[in-house]
Amino acid sequence: MTDNFKILDDLTKEINEGAGYHNLPIELLMTPDFIKTHSCFTDFECLLLSSRLKDKYTTNSDLYSSAEWDLFISKNTNVNSWRELRIKAAIIYVKSRLPHQL
Repeated sequence: MTDNFKILDDLTKEINEGAGYHNLPIELLMTPDFIKTHSCFTDFECLLLSSRLKDKYTTNSDLYSSAEWDLFISKNTNVNSWRELRIKAAIIYVKSRLPHQL
């Protein structure tokens, strides 16, 4: 049991020190399987290109924080917002990092 708590403690520290989903490459969170589960697209790049918003913004951060992107996500996925999609992806990522015996 102590080993399980150490694993959880280590994972929490890793997330708090910047290895959490806010700093991970979006492609690591938005895996092809994840995107296929939550949309009709095969991967994140297809989703992004289909939005036709990539060239409109100078940075990905600007794009991902835009109302247009949020609207695109709500219309083209099975979630209501970009935030909700990121949270779902982060939960899956964290769960994948946990040992199966927990």
